[in-house]
Amino acid sequence: MKKYFSQELVDNTGACLSFACAIHCMAMPLLVTILPLIGLSFLATERAELYLIIGAIALAIGSLAWGVQHHQSWRAFLILLVALTFIATARTTVSVRFYLHPHTL
Repeated sequence: MKKYFSQELVDNTGACLSFACAIHCMAMPLLVTILPLIGLSFLATERAELYLIIGAIALAIGSLAWGVQHHQSWRAFLILLVALTFIATARTTVSVRFYLHPHTL
């Protein structure tokens, strides 16, 4: 089977996306007020957050699939399952209005 991406490239990309996601989550309350002032309000949308989540999940699944092939162990997928549960819980229980318009609650 021909490899298009090296394991190191996928790991580094996943780490960068995870870091970008963490920065996004920490900075979002401040950025929601600043981004419209400088014309970058499109970065404070649910779509931007969704792209980060989809990218991180896709890379996590790909990296874990390679890891299972190499190590012959499925235990890492349990961690992914827990992480996906946390993401799904956060996305379905926390109101988006709270982040975008906290003064309207």
